[in-house]
Amino acid sequence: MKKIVCCFLIFTVAFAGFSQAKKNLSAKKSTLKPASKKTVKEEPVIVYNEDYEKGEELFGLNRPEEAIPYFEKCVDVKDVNPNVWIHLGVAYYQTGDFTRSLACCTKGLTKENTDHKILAYNAGNSAYALTNYARADACYAIALKEDENFAPAYLNRANSQLKQDHLQDAKENYIKYLEKEPASRQKDEIERLIALLDAEIIRRAKEKPEKIDLDFANVKNDEMIVSDDAEKVDLDLPEEKNHEEKRPQELVKAEIETAPAEKEELVLQHVKPDDMPVEKEEEPLIAELVEKDAANPPAPVLIEGAQKFESDKIASAKQKETPVKGEAFHEEDLADAIYNLPAGSVSLAPVSFGFSPNSSDSKYKKEHFTVSASDSGKIASYVFEILDESGNTVRTMKGKKLPSKLEWDGRTDEGILGDGRYTSRITVDYKQGGSVTAESAAFRCFSDVPQVSLASQTENFSPDGDGVDDLMKFKVNFEGQTPVDNWRFEVKRNNKTIYSHSENGTPPSDIEWDGKTSSGETVKNGDKLSYSMSVTDSFGVQAQDSGKTEVTKSKPDPVVVKKVEVSENLDGTVDIQIPTLSFKINSSDLINTSSNNDTIKKVYDILVDEKFEDYKVTITGYVNPDGEKWTNEEIMLALRRAQSVENKLRELGVDSNRMKAVAGDGKTNNKEYNRRVEFKLEK
Repeated sequence: MKKIVCCFLIFTVAFAGFSQAKKNLSAKKSTLKPASKKTVKEEPVIVYNEDYEKGEELFGLNRPEEAIPYFEKCVDVKDVNPNVWIHLGVAYYQTGDFTRSLACCTKGLTKENTDHKILAYNAGNSAYALTNYARADACYAIALKEDENFAPAYLNRANSQLKQDHLQDAKENYIKYLEKEPASRQKDEIERLIALLDAEIIRRAKEKPEKIDLDFANVKNDEMIVSDDAEKVDLDLPEEKNHEEKRPQELVKAEIETAPAEKEELVLQHVKPDDMPVEKEEEPLIAELVEKDAANPPAPVLIEGAQKFESDKIASAKQKETPVKGEAFHEEDLADAIYNLPAGSVSLAPVSFGFSPNSSDSKYKKEHFTVSASDSGKIASYVFEILDESGNTVRTMKGKKLPSKLEWDGRTDEGILGDGRYTSRITVDYKQGGSVTAESAAFRCFSDVPQVSLASQTENFSPDGDGVDDLMKFKVNFEGQTPVDNWRFEVKRNNKTIYSHSENGTPPSDIEWDGKTSSGETVKNGDKLSYSMSVTDSFGVQAQDSGKTEVTKSKPDPVVVKKVEVSENLDGTVDIQIPTLSFKINSSDLINTSSNNDTIKKVYDILVDEKFEDYKVTITGYVNPDGEKWTNEEIMLALRRAQSVENKLRELGVDSNRMKAVAGDGKTNNKEYNRRVEFKLEK
């Protein structure tokens, strides 16, 4: 009988049976304790296998690279010790081949009589080392389904959730871990972390609520284990690097402890100084929790009864006959094994906070999304969805080849233009089975077109410095949900811009202009101007309103002249202003006074003067109305008073064909001026 050196202490009936089988070189049954199961499984038949024993010997001497070929030769041998899947998975891990470690543990889950809890747990550690945190999460979920009291899975699951920024889920699993391991040596640090997570969750709930899902618990990564009854051990871990780089081989320098509760077997990412690192782009809270040199992935936990293997005690002489490392897991096998569990990681993120379908700029006309997925070459199909605030799907897009970028034009599946707050979701299905879903942060679709109105508040505009109507005042009204980029107020003369003013942000409610051009000149009486207000939002959509005005010199308050005055106008007409004539009350009859007679005589002299003898005369009569508007009686009274003056001038010798009497209109505060008679001469 060949003597076999066993590298592990034997604590369970399973391993006692295995030892007897080895000695007898025949198949015997051993008792395997299922993970936290009350039902007893049928004892498997375990046949002694020389390759397994040789691999186990080398593995126990901390020579995993030499042990791997022996384990690989017997993984598919009938009735071989089912722990070969655990040992081989750990050996792959120790040599830095995390992909094969994951494939081995995953494939072991498909075998009968294997320890599903330990294999799923170790698969999670391998996935974590590959930075596939979502994948690791699913593995730890399986381990916890096998044993809900399995404390290491809660701890590493929380660490992986922290890696993915799932703060609420991470906090819950840290709490569960402490419930299972109240004597943890990292209790103080974990409790501090839980307090910080609480504060960060509250902050994000106010500022970025879409980033936190308080109801849904995700599952994440942790360490590897070899057996259900494994003693708790401490491990020297390699630094976490890109999985494509070669990993250092030293991994396991395990020290067995007699009392599992006395020493922590796990590494707490983001808490313990030598745990797994945090990416630089994580939230400030997370970055605060990690030492700069914290850079270790979770390590495999060894089989029950594992001895302490110190490097200075490892035999320097290697076996003379070491078989060449085999290829038990080729690329196709890896893919098949890896995707038996839920698939790899997918990320989905909007490029901007929002977009406007009304924009003329293609950059803002649609919402663009960046997409990435692990093992993109093995994707069978994807479904991309747009969800409204209630979580209802409003737009669905499908495809087979996942693009690196996706976009949405703002329209629903029914062709209706959406408006409001949305999120996106993508589900990726892999060829070997399994799918993964990712949701993006929230973004806005602004389909409403902004509106602006510019209303002039100035009836007359004459910026001549006299203090009257020197400012042009406008009322601005803006409506729109889209963030405003800038606004511009502009004045043109003869279609040429003479003044403009622009600022960033929302326009003010009131605008004033003093009539000065951009060059410092002042517009002149009679200038015809156009003005406009334009508002441009963040997506390049513009709203505009405009109007026109004319510069008109301010008229002085009306006064009653004391003598007859003649003024010639630029249009060639002539105005004759006379002192107020006296009429009988409510009558058109002129009172026979020297003042009235002198005034009529002076008007006559002007009309028959050679200079104005070819002009026709319009005589306009006015009254002081009782209300703001003239009544019919008041209009007739004004007309008769004009006719009364016309008759006096005819009596003096003015040709009646030159004269026409009319009634005026209007009212001022000067009652005497309201009772006037005006003369206008024109050829």
